[in-house]
Amino acid sequence: MTFGKLIGVFLLAAAAMNILFLTWFPIEDNDIWWLLAAGREMVQSGGILKSDVWSCTINGQSWLNKYIPFEILVYMLYAKGGANALIALRSFFALLAAAAMFGIAALWGRRENSPALNIPLAASLLTLTGLLAAPRMFVRPELCSLVCFAIAVCLWENQRGKNLAASFVIAIVFLQIIWTNLHSAFILGYIVAGAYILESSPRRLWILPLLILSSLANPFGFRMLAGVLDVMRTPFFHNHLWEWLPLFHRSAPEPLRWLIIGTGALTLAGFALNRRRLRPAHILLFIFFFWMVFKARRHGGFFALSTAAANLWNYGFIIERLKSKLPNLAARYSSLAVFILLVLFSWMIPNGALFRAFGAQRPFGFGINRARQPWDSAAYMKSANLRGNLFNGYDCGGFLIWMLAPDIRPCIDSRAEPFPPALIERHYRIIVGEESPDPFIEEFDISLALIDNDDLSLLAHFNRKSGWRLIFSGYKAALFQKADER
Repeated sequence: MTFGKLIGVFLLAAAAMNILFLTWFPIEDNDIWWLLAAGREMVQSGGILKSDVWSCTINGQSWLNKYIPFEILVYMLYAKGGANALIALRSFFALLAAAAMFGIAALWGRRENSPALNIPLAASLLTLTGLLAAPRMFVRPELCSLVCFAIAVCLWENQRGKNLAASFVIAIVFLQIIWTNLHSAFILGYIVAGAYILESSPRRLWILPLLILSSLANPFGFRMLAGVLDVMRTPFFHNHLWEWLPLFHRSAPEPLRWLIIGTGALTLAGFALNRRRLRPAHILLFIFFFWMVFKARRHGGFFALSTAAANLWNYGFIIERLKSKLPNLAARYSSLAVFILLVLFSWMIPNGALFRAFGAQRPFGFGINRARQPWDSAAYMKSANLRGNLFNGYDCGGFLIWMLAPDIRPCIDSRAEPFPPALIERHYRIIVGEESPDPFIEEFDISLALIDNDDLSLLAHFNRKSGWRLIFSGYKAALFQKADER
């Protein structure tokens, strides 16, 4: 093996290690707990969960449960391997999406007269993609969408410049059906198809109706579409939930904000420098996803993958032109320099320096980040055999379902969609101190209240409220009980 090939292998290994390191952090997302609870309910009952069985506010009401396959998968993995099995699933999805992106670059390298595949470039851009997508690397159904998105782009790139083959149509339709049954972002498959159809031939527009019909004509198709529409027409999500807030909202970490802006500028520079080989599909996808991530940070993973495809194409050809003007020795040492930078990057992730630079707290390692949920309060309620309806915060509801159902019924959780928007907003006003909790507690016959230690106005309310007493004070929240309850 030559020195250049050896460096290439090390570069790809370093890029893969960086992506793995970016996914190796303890389980801490709020949604994973109700996903596990739903999977447990379906596995144990042998039926599909279509109505709420946990909440004291909407118990028995119809629930548009959109993520049934994923819920069963994560529960079975967790039952067998615990939290580390879920971390392994997250790493697998991240590497699969990166492999699809690298496959695109390798495809171009084989097909183009001037090879578009440049190993140092590919390793650098895949690492950047992992960094941009890191804020979305929770164990959620969204991971399935990131993989499906990358595979869809890969399929369309492979089709570029070819006659439309039946095998391609079958593959893209099959992928769309699978995607529809995994996550509500399946509509992005239509966006990808539209961009590549406009680049190749408008006569292929018939593929779009075919994709739409195939994705909706299955058990979960309309359910997923209804879920998308629910989120789009609920202003509360877009105004208050962190992941739906705009990129320049004051809650966004400033380094992350400028990393996205910098990646956008890098992509625009690539379009300008590679103007002779501009790809309309790349431009359309870049504009669309830059607008999406600017509007709501939750789209950062799709923005990362779309810019990776564009930059792998543009800078692949730009570097090929530069190579003719540089001595071979300079190209070789530039590869070595990239390798050193990637190794340095992989050192910064485990020791926390990278996330401290981004103003984020993400511990490196495995297991569960117990600081995010009131584990001690839940353990107390379980050991004391408490039962009843519970007033709780939005973020911990799913965790309480997992730990305490069916004995204790939380009033809200982060599933969001099953709850009427008016009820979610009413609960939010109570939490921020704009409304008294007493009418809410009376209406839903609540006998327990788990109040986060940061919600000072609510803590003061229950401390001075006659008929309520503090029965447990935990590191995350305080537990109150009606005095006449045993």
